[in-house]
Amino acid sequence: MTPQEIALASLLVLAAGLVVTGVLLLSVPIGLMVAGVLVAALAALFLVEVS
Repeated sequence: MTPQEIALASLLVLAAGLVVTGVLLLSVPIGLMVAGVLVAALAALFLVEVS
């Protein structure tokens, strides 16, 4: 994996972690969870384009 792919993969994990934490706590604003999903989707698209 290139450093770029590693960075994108870690970004995906971070975004997924934000969403899971938000769902578990239910105290995180919905906007943060939506942002996490959007970041994960963007990272996935970039990862597909890179590979």
